[in-house]
Amino acid sequence: MATPVGHGLLGLALSEFARRRGEMPNWHWLVFVVFAACAPDLDFLPGLLVGDANRYHQGVSHSLLAAVLFGAVSGLVAWRLGASGRWWGVFAAWVYLSHLLLDLFTRDGRLPYGIPLFWPISNTTYIAPLTPFGGVRHGVPGDSVVSVLGDVFSLHNLWVLSAEALMLAPFAAVVYLWARRRGSAGAPRN
Repeated sequence: MATPVGHGLLGLALSEFARRRGEMPNWHWLVFVVFAACAPDLDFLPGLLVGDANRYHQGVSHSLLAAVLFGAVSGLVAWRLGASGRWWGVFAAWVYLSHLLLDLFTRDGRLPYGIPLFWPISNTTYIAPLTPFGGVRHGVPGDSVVSVLGDVFSLHNLWVLSAEALMLAPFAAVVYLWARRRGSAGAPRN
């Protein structure tokens, strides 16, 4: 599992392809992109409610179906707010998928390794043969919340976060500059 910093940076980089040339993102855009890029990891919340933060992590929220559902809900909300529901739905699913992409290339230290990309069609988990991103430690199912927090705030995770930032920040900057130079496909004006 990558850190929220890594997921946020990749989501922000990939979101650059959706903005109109010359438009600067407002804070709403930035918050939504980071939220959408980190949304699959909200599967920690039900686990916290039952006292086992890892019980549901890297489960169904890390599937293509979850990305489609997230996009559909986002599109519906956008439509209800008077924006282009189709555009926002596709955009939200795209940013959500950035999370799955990064997790595929991140070391996983607990069974089952990888993510259930094609759930519910298959429970098989997938991970890339090359995993340049170090996985964060956050305990295993059954660990107490105190134990999980000890892992989350460990020196190991600080190192992983730093390495992700060093690898993804230049990528995000290059994508940003490239998207600005070529002009973006563009978000609809509403």
